[in-house]
Amino acid sequence: MFVGGVGAPVATPSAAAIQREAAGGRCESYPLTPPSADPAHAAVRLYIDEIGALRGRPRNVRAEQLAQAAGLAGLAIHGDAYVGRCGAAHNLDFRLGELAHDSAWVAQARAANLRRAAEASLGETEHLPGGGDEAGPYSWTQTDEDVEVRVRCGLEGKGAARRVKVGFGSGASLTVAVDGKKVLSFEKLFARVLPDECNWTIDGEHVVISMEKADHKPWAGLGPLGSE
Repeated sequence: MFVGGVGAPVATPSAAAIQREAAGGRCESYPLTPPSADPAHAAVRLYIDEIGALRGRPRNVRAEQLAQAAGLAGLAIHGDAYVGRCGAAHNLDFRLGELAHDSAWVAQARAANLRRAAEASLGETEHLPGGGDEAGPYSWTQTDEDVEVRVRCGLEGKGAARRVKVGFGSGASLTVAVDGKKVLSFEKLFARVLPDECNWTIDGEHVVISMEKADHKPWAGLGPLGSE
């Protein structure tokens, strides 16, 4: 289902066309419903231009509002987006009326995503990781100039900072290790940061990382969409 901005033309691509775009690295999927180990689980995803922000595409307010209604606040989506439902082995119907924010699937997704956010102690403007917990429990926020990442490390008290190591590579990656074990790792960030202007501190049981963007434009994700 096409999710364009106001006045945008409606054009629905085939499933094969979307797969070709994804294979070419131009399209990534972002889950609106939480991941599930249940093989019968039907996932609803947004298909988004991976580098829409870097291409200067306009913000897609309709897609952002749909994501917020599903309990994913603060996402910056640039350019056209498509929404689809996927079963265990094949695509399922997604009807126009289901774009309404009071649809049953939206209410279910919102409840599940808000529960995940509460379990991770996230604030209203913080982002849930897009693809589950493979990268560790973290949240992130952004301004035009900076990105802040909060990683739960379970450390508190005197000497905690000595057990943490944060690396930014040459400005294209981010790793956080506690006692030599990685708790967060992005080999590629959404866009480059300035390592000399990045810093981190301990706040309670969280490592709080501040990174200055090399290019002051919105990020659609902490890493390339689909990698989180």
